Amino acid sequence: MSPKMFHSHKGPLIIAGAVLIFIVPFLVISGIVISKTYKRIRLNNICVDYYTEQYAWVVDKNGKGIDSVSVTLKDNANFNLIYRTFTDSTGKFVLFNDFGSFALYNMPFSYELQVSFKGYNDTILYKFQRYRVCHFRKTEGPDTIVLDLSEKAKNRIVTEYGKMVPVDEVFEYAPFEKISLSSSVPFGLKSPLQQYRVVKYGSLNIGKKRVLFAVTDKSGFDENTGHQKGNVWFVIDRNFNNELGDDPYKQWNLVSRNEEGDVADCDIRQCYIRDTLHTDKEMVILDLQLEGFSHPNTFLYYRRGDALKAVIEFQGKRVGVVLWDRLMTNFTDLKNVQIGIDRNGDRRFSGKVGDAEILETAFSGISLDNLYYEIDSIAPDGSSIFYSKTTKDTIAGSGASVGDWANDFKGQYTESISLYNEISNHSLVVLCFFEGNSQQCMETMGLGAVIGILSKYIKGVRIIGINRKTFGPRYTGFPVIEENMGWKGALVRQFHNHLEKEVICIDSTGTIISRGAPGKALIESVWNRLGKKDLAAALTDLDRATDEMAVIGTVGE
Repeated sequence: MSPKMFHSHKGPLIIAGAVLIFIVPFLVISGIVISKTYKRIRLNNICVDYYTEQYAWVVDKNGKGIDSVSVTLKDNANFNLIYRTFTDSTGKFVLFNDFGSFALYNMPFSYELQVSFKGYNDTILYKFQRYRVCHFRKTEGPDTIVLDLSEKAKNRIVTEYGKMVPVDEVFEYAPFEKISLSSSVPFGLKSPLQQYRVVKYGSLNIGKKRVLFAVTDKSGFDENTGHQKGNVWFVIDRNFNNELGDDPYKQWNLVSRNEEGDVADCDIRQCYIRDTLHTDKEMVILDLQLEGFSHPNTFLYYRRGDALKAVIEFQGKRVGVVLWDRLMTNFTDLKNVQIGIDRNGDRRFSGKVGDAEILETAFSGISLDNLYYEIDSIAPDGSSIFYSKTTKDTIAGSGASVGDWANDFKGQYTESISLYNEISNHSLVVLCFFEGNSQQCMETMGLGAVIGILSKYIKGVRIIGINRKTFGPRYTGFPVIEENMGWKGALVRQFHNHLEKEVICIDSTGTIISRGAPGKALIESVWNRLGKKDLAAALTDLDRATDEMAVIGTVGE
């Protein structure tokens, strides 16, 4: 290239280079400015004050902050650990911050906060929800946690990893309660159901609420037979406004069907429903059974259909536990709270009446490693079990199921009574549990008739009464041991008595062959275990004796 041509191209190159020198820094600076502006706009307008923290405090009953309290937050399954921290000298700790908001949703998400301090423990439920993309909002739970440092609080067993499960998954024995239905309009119902020919009403107590319900045949009435026809329906006051007209109906199902399409008339055959109610604080599953709908005396059988399954830790030992609030009283009626303890660690409970792992009433207390913890109360949500004293105990850990060997006992009547001595001298020993006037209880329509049949048909039978709470004169017809300790008596706990009236039959080998409420089922069970052939005659006599007692007024049930 000639020098002239080179100089002719040199000018544009210099200009282009100069332009690039100015453009590149300008673009870089502009990019930085735009980036910072974008970030500033994004954070200011979308995520203001990111990493906001919310604090909470742990204080005693006087409002003074408690230092060095262990605080642990877990998710709603009580499985994943979110954090573990301690309170400062004022009792303050970081409850939640924006970093945890990524795991939240628009719907509130539940967490369990566990606080622990020198043997005192508590568990509090919190709920958080996502707020403005990267923030959180507390929707439930206190800002200040009051930790009870009293002796009662120290004697507390905390239930962990709690979840509700169907009761028939954990207990083989999960009895129903029985109530009578009436065609009369119940107190409190604002508007009766007048559009149906036959309506039968009742009510259930769930927590502190009295909940009305009705059973009706929506298909009409058969004038020829006088019986209802078609399927039977159930309606319950779900919104607790004392009205049934604004609630949905549910159709009963047959417990067993002979053919597909069988009508659930709930007359001769038994019907069932598993229903769900939402109260102010919890969801309750109801198991209901119905029979004899067209009969004058119609009965409904009910129970709570779920139980709390959890783990408890005491003195370094962790065991599975199940709490079943049978009558839905928020665990206030200990007599109707059934407890299962996984003593052998096989992660299940046999559920049989009298099993060593089953405490049919919380009055029986909890027995672990020959230590007995007498239950004082249970938190309404089942999160804590409070006990009042600890003593050595071997009785509460023994079993009394059908097929178990009965442990010996000694009681006092007019003279000392020994179970093993009675077994050695009789073919059958019959223990009758009850409370009240001994003569009235031992001679009533149910218990008196069964005692009469057993005494008539079985040679060498020995009847022994155990009175949980006595009043009236001493009974001389049969020996009666008067424990007078209610549901906490030694024999009541040894034999896992949980029914108002209960009969336990022990054969000459010391084996429990039958137990249950006095009635036909008990007689049938004893006859089958003993191989006796005159069952029909015994049942006929039982019916006759029951009728005669009903006529002369010895009802007593």
